[in-house]
Amino acid sequence: MANIEALKKSRKNERAAFTKAYNRVEELIALEGVDICELEAELNVFKGKVDRLENTHSNILELLPEKYYDVEFEIVEDFRDKALRIQTKARRIINGQQNLSSVLDSTNEVSVAMNSVRNVVIDKNNQRTVDILLRSFYVDDLITNLDNEAEILPFIEESHHILTEGKFNLRGWKCTGDDDPEQVTSVLGLIWNRKEDELKINLDCIGTFKLEIVSKRVILSVIHRVFDPIGFLCPVLLISKLMLQKMWKDNIPWDREVET
Repeated sequence: MANIEALKKSRKNERAAFTKAYNRVEELIALEGVDICELEAELNVFKGKVDRLENTHSNILELLPEKYYDVEFEIVEDFRDKALRIQTKARRIINGQQNLSSVLDSTNEVSVAMNSVRNVVIDKNNQRTVDILLRSFYVDDLITNLDNEAEILPFIEESHHILTEGKFNLRGWKCTGDDDPEQVTSVLGLIWNRKEDELKINLDCIGTFKLEIVSKRVILSVIHRVFDPIGFLCPVLLISKLMLQKMWKDNIPWDREVET
């Protein structure tokens, strides 16, 4: 695996050069009255670093399956996401499309991903996939359902192709019916059992709670440890919330033991 080791060493050096060029562009973007010519020159330098890093990335993937590549470099964030965000900011300033204050707040990962989807050339073969992508992102997670297992692989391939146009790398796919021995996945704070296709609340945080006395502080802490965005546990949690409400009305101290 000598070639792999040489590529890893090359990637490390290129990643350092990428970071240096990235930081320089970021410094210029943050300046008021930035010299557009200087910014464009530094942006071109940065694009060269991105291209070299991308080339090494591709060479490594030819010798190493991507799932192992992710493990090898899991502590290194995806450079393509950073590159796309900073180039978008810089190009908008250069083109005079937005003022500086609005640019700094407008290019998070999700908006960049959505722009990639909206700008794709839509044809009759990928219209449905585009529609799903536009409505199914939450932060940087894509969560959706399909009609049957036969649609999974085509959807993955189309999604990957569409978002690759914007240098947005979708990975870590999970679905019902896959052969992954670990059949439990976290989805938006809930636990998804893919084998049974069931959702449940994660209550591990309560199981590890060290209880000495029951007080207003303890009750509030336990309630806030339960993440239930859908409201499955509302009938159960209502009792404790009503207890807490009464304690506030009665002005009960935080750490006084209360009757149970």
